Amino acid sequence: MIFLSNFGPNRTGIVVFNKLVINEVDNTLLTIETSGFDLFLAIIKIVKSRVNHGTCYITITDNNIGFLKDFVLLTLTRLLRYKIVAHSHSGQISEYLNSKLKIIFYEWALDRLIILSTKFRINEPLSRKILVIPNVADNIFYKKLNFETREYITFVGSFFESKGVISVVKAFIMLKDSGSNLRLKLIGKFYDTETRLIVTDIIKRSGYSGSISLEYILSRSYLKEILYRSKFFIFPSVYKTEAYPLALVEALLCGCYAITTDWAAMSEILFGIPSSIIAPKKEINIDLYNELKKIENSSVDHAQIREMAINKFSKEKFITRMKFALSI
Repeated sequence: MIFLSNFGPNRTGIVVFNKLVINEVDNTLLTIETSGFDLFLAIIKIVKSRVNHGTCYITITDNNIGFLKDFVLLTLTRLLRYKIVAHSHSGQISEYLNSKLKIIFYEWALDRLIILSTKFRINEPLSRKILVIPNVADNIFYKKLNFETREYITFVGSFFESKGVISVVKAFIMLKDSGSNLRLKLIGKFYDTETRLIVTDIIKRSGYSGSISLEYILSRSYLKEILYRSKFFIFPSVYKTEAYPLALVEALLCGCYAITTDWAAMSEILFGIPSSIIAPKKEINIDLYNELKKIENSSVDHAQIREMAINKFSKEKFITRMKFALSI
């Protein structure tokens, strides 16, 4: 089987997922990078590999520019009579495929299409080829750590306004004004100057800069340690292509009490696990504060949250489902 990796080495969540597929589902996969200039070499490798491989596993895009590359790769592999299993990691896949021409093409090109959640429904006739396989986390998050205190509120993700980072900071400041001893960890990266200036200015004017830290993910083990020391994980995203956020799964596996928006697949992730889901709206910081204040001094069973998450996001279930998906 060949694996056409469409996103390169810098998309952390997808890379974690792909590593699990390669290491634990099928370690005989021949990985072919297709991002950037690798596309031209990939075409040659696909043709040469047909002698020894009959199945193609590919991660597909959710935008029109990326569709041109998918069109080339899928047409080539289909004409070479590969069996094709495509995988979408996007929460926008149903909107992206809301076109007769795209549905006709993917119906012809694909044998199976894996999506992350039942929230992302796709119309007939392509829906007959759909398999739903949720994300799982890296191995490290299934191994227990022991910390006596949970002192942080943590946000993990890209520092976009639509990811909710500004609302998180505002809600935390309101909580500090009410006398909270918790500290805030913002773990991620700014991608635009405007958001960076807004966030840093709010922090500076708040007087709580000593209780708020902005950090980049140095390693998965460091992130795991922070999550084990966190009482709350807050993720009020309304990001357009949000799908099945891996950071939320990781936080639950570390026993964090999660507060999120009712967006993408987050309600599905949190179903059956103690948590709070709030409606997405403009001034969401007030609702975030209210939830934090309500739960801050209550007894949260972090061990129970972790146990429920381990059962729900079982790697064994994931491996079984992926092996079935790839066995065409």
